[in-house]
Amino acid sequence: MTLDDLFGLVATACSPAAPVGLGEQFFGLTRGLAGDARLPAEIRGLGRVLNEVLAGKRDPDLSALPPELADKVRAMLAGL
Repeated sequence: MTLDDLFGLVATACSPAAPVGLGEQFFGLTRGLAGDARLPAEIRGLGRVLNEVLAGKRDPDLSALPPELADKVRAMLAGL
């Protein structure tokens, strides 16, 4: 799965037309990213941010993300 795929899936899970339970499925994935000490810090940070987005937050703290990831999150949020 690419990062673009991940952003697309999270956006789909946040849409009103999302299949029932899709958001909950992605909570597990984003929590896994956030908590996996083997992953780079920016990917763990992205996991935390996407977990917040799945929980309904539309203004997550992006300060721990590198600019290119923060920009991708902003673009995804603008489309929600």
